[in-house]
Amino acid sequence: MLLHINAVRLRTRAWLVPATACLVASVAGVYAASTPESLWKDISPAQVTLGLQRERAGLHLQVDVTGTGVLQAKPGRAWGGAAVNVQPRRLFEQVGTWLPQDLQLPELVYPLDAGLRHRAPLEFCPFYLPEIYPEKNLDEFCHRTYVHSLLLRQADRANPFAVAERQAHRLNEDSTFRYQQIALAALYGYARRQGGDWGANATLAVLHEQKYLIENIVANLVIPQVVKRLPPQMVEVTANEGEVPVDLVVRTHTSFDSVADPEYLLRAAAARRLRAIVIADRNRIDGAQQAQRIARRLKGRGELPPDFQVIVGEQIHTRSGGVVGLFISSRIPDGLTMAKTIELIHRQGGLALLSHPGVAGAPKLLKSLPFDGYLIQPGIFEMYRTMRILYDPALANKTALYASSSPYEEGVGLSYSVIQADSTELSALRDAMKEGKLWAAGGLYLPSMLLVAMPPLNKFEDILDSYYRIHDYVERKLMEFCKAGNIQFHTTWDQEIRRMMGLYGLPAGIRGIANNKSPLLHAPSLIDISAEYSWFRITYTRPTDSWRLTATLQW
Repeated sequence: MLLHINAVRLRTRAWLVPATACLVASVAGVYAASTPESLWKDISPAQVTLGLQRERAGLHLQVDVTGTGVLQAKPGRAWGGAAVNVQPRRLFEQVGTWLPQDLQLPELVYPLDAGLRHRAPLEFCPFYLPEIYPEKNLDEFCHRTYVHSLLLRQADRANPFAVAERQAHRLNEDSTFRYQQIALAALYGYARRQGGDWGANATLAVLHEQKYLIENIVANLVIPQVVKRLPPQMVEVTANEGEVPVDLVVRTHTSFDSVADPEYLLRAAAARRLRAIVIADRNRIDGAQQAQRIARRLKGRGELPPDFQVIVGEQIHTRSGGVVGLFISSRIPDGLTMAKTIELIHRQGGLALLSHPGVAGAPKLLKSLPFDGYLIQPGIFEMYRTMRILYDPALANKTALYASSSPYEEGVGLSYSVIQADSTELSALRDAMKEGKLWAAGGLYLPSMLLVAMPPLNKFEDILDSYYRIHDYVERKLMEFCKAGNIQFHTTWDQEIRRMMGLYGLPAGIRGIANNKSPLLHAPSLIDISAEYSWFRITYTRPTDSWRLTATLQW
């Protein structure tokens, strides 16, 4: 079970900041201790529905949602009209279970089949007590809990259930929006018409924010055309015998910012000659489990190579930044400290990768925390700072890797890594990665890497990056002084220098300096500073002169 603590707003005097921060954080660290694994309670069988009900000749789909929030859909009538009646009030009405007839279940897995195993996570619906209130159904117990749960938020930005409910209301109330979504869903579904679940996935895409649906349709049309025109050395997946090319991060429609169809994604990965992919959705692992099940079905039909593997991963939003967990079996919640997140990943026998090594403070985290590697990210700012990490002898034991991080099916494998392994068995791949037998491959990032390494750009970047090097040094010294797991602070210079280093903000930055409006014309001032200890994070915000204690406890 999880508990979020967000206590605060204690006003204080500015001169007490450094002393009190270290004292309170140290006390919090002493009392922070590991607790038992997640606690689950047996409940009666329950499946729930989000119904897009047919009105006249429109679309009819029944979307089942298990107790963990897994969306599965049963197609009814095919596309025949644009009139759709969505009933968000029935978001969690109890219904029977539906599964494809050709789907073989050697064993049920958690959390994908939690509803089928007569279990539900207390962290998502703590008040589901059918033994005490047998007259109530899951909708009455958990509707508002799911829609408003902070634990279901992804990357601290959106709860997919709340997004689905808003979209359902708009479909009911806004006829223009309804026709737009139907048209977009038709385009989305047409591109996936060979898949068995295209209708279900089109409906799930409609329940995402419209911009992600549009981005997916456009990206899947444009990417193949661009790939055809690029040199083969930049985009083709190549590997020798005993090598397994793998895309270490891709997302599916389980994430709020992706509408990628898992079956289409697997077919695209195999067509690009990948032999494995890591499905790493935001704050969820059931999307990866569903992809594993689809892969088994496609292999049984001979539509996917028999040695192709789907690895369960998760993109985890910690208090200090993003972490990718690989080879995990249980969901790791967002909102933990980075040190605790890595500990939980390793406790499951998994591997932990730092998502953004180029951001402020990341190099010190790579040195102080037991990461298994880090992902090279595109973009001038992060690429330049990551190149400095590549040449840092103190980080020679941390492996630099490529991943597409693609929310689109056609983007899978454009950046990939290679594992040296004789087999694609999951255990063999995990052991090889733990031994460091993998490396970044592919040439897509090579032009930007050469660009930031050549003058005059490298000289310009080096001058601006001197600020971040001082920034990282101060944070590291504060960590040592306070004996903290991490120290982070932000100043009025941070965003302005990052935008200028990324070049996209350089014209605006120059205009600001010329007009005497740039923050760089004044000494940097503190915005906030945070200290992490085990489960806890303590933050002081200078503009409001307030303290905040945040923690996510699991037991």
